[in-house]
Amino acid sequence: MTQNRTIRKYTDEFREEAVSLVTQQGYSVTEAAKPLGITAKLIYNWKDKLAAKNSEDALSPDE
Repeated sequence: MTQNRTIRKYTDEFREEAVSLVTQQGYSVTEAAKPLGITAKLIYNWKDKLAAKNSEDALSPDE
């Protein structure tokens, strides 16, 4: 038998808030993930993507 998995979509705001729990508020990744109902791996992925995006923004001139 095959189980259907539901693919959840998370807003950018939700992702940023989850990451900020770890980066700004001092929670561990697992402490932040559990009450949000997500896996720690998601927060690690989102954190890496936000860091990469922020470094790209810092390197590209907007003028």
